[in-house]
Amino acid sequence: MNKKTINIFIVEDDKFYSQLIQTYLTGLGYTNNSVFYSGSKCIEHLSDSPNIIILDYTLGFENGLEILKQIKEFNENIKVIMLSGQEYMHISVKSLKLGAYDYIEKNKESLNNLHITIEKIIAESEERQGNFDFLTNPQ
Repeated sequence: MNKKTINIFIVEDDKFYSQLIQTYLTGLGYTNNSVFYSGSKCIEHLSDSPNIIILDYTLGFENGLEILKQIKEFNENIKVIMLSGQEYMHISVKSLKLGAYDYIEKNKESLNNLHITIEKIIAESEERQGNFDFLTNPQ
């Protein structure tokens, strides 16, 4: 599998942090990524077939859990990684119950944890299907 073909959305209202994530992912070879500063913009572009969405919990006036629900309603196969500064266990549990693949707390290890989680998603999808195509086909 070619890292360049995986379509990753970064949904983060903090412009510095979103660019940090994008630069980090690009450096790892994930060059097909798009940044959205609001959940509503991400929702507008779901037809662009993202494989993975990195979603912040707090997006200005938007709630990441509500955006997660909309993403899963559009295509339950999109892998969503919640990335948030929220340390509350109930938010993590709720996001996983709503279909998030993982919940990563923003800290000094978050970029490394994000990389590990993306690699895990890729490995699991290759095991199941032999490719990454099943993540892009809306039901």
